[in-house]
Amino acid sequence: MKFGNLGYLWLLWLIPALALFYVYAFRARRRALQRFCADQHLLARLIPEVSWTRRRYKALLVVVALTLMLVALLRPRWGFHWEDVRRVGVDLIVAIDVSTSMNAQDIEPSRLERAKREVRDLVRLLEGDRIGLLAFAGEAFMQCPLTLDYGATELFLDNLGPELISTPGTSLGSAIRLAVRSFKTQAKNSKALILITDGEDHEGEPLQAAAEAKQAGVRIFTIGVG
Repeated sequence: MKFGNLGYLWLLWLIPALALFYVYAFRARRRALQRFCADQHLLARLIPEVSWTRRRYKALLVVVALTLMLVALLRPRWGFHWEDVRRVGVDLIVAIDVSTSMNAQDIEPSRLERAKREVRDLVRLLEGDRIGLLAFAGEAFMQCPLTLDYGATELFLDNLGPELISTPGTSLGSAIRLAVRSFKTQAKNSKALILITDGEDHEGEPLQAAAEAKQAGVRIFTIGVG
């Protein structure tokens, strides 16, 4: 048997101390009553409600309760079991276009809000996979690094909007390159980038950036909105 918390071991002295206190208290009370009235039959008539047997049982229960409380604080453990848990997850970065055109309402309530809803549904399906959030327009900005904290990811997702990035445009190449740099793992099959946008790119060399991502082992999934 092992104990999980030996810091409370010093409290065990309370058990014999409490037991000795009850022994002393009972003897002192009995001596005081005998001095008050030496006749036991008369004493029993004067205080008929006093039951020494019940008092002893109550004292015993208090001592036992204290003992069990102290044992519980020590957290006893019987035996042990070793188990190796192996979990293989995916590192996923979601890059969302936050250019002004994403405010268009051809998809209700807007292109950007619809994209955020879909990403939120995706986050709630993840189990053990790290996710990061990237915003881009004319340039790219990592809004939330790779994390297992899905609640924090949703908070960052709620704050996405065109006001985050002042540079106009849609630079897909910048988003892809920043995502590739943000991946830390070297595993070839565990990195994915979801690219959500409503426009084409004439400035960021997206095809060359995509080729670089492929060489780095990053799989790109593109979703068009609008």
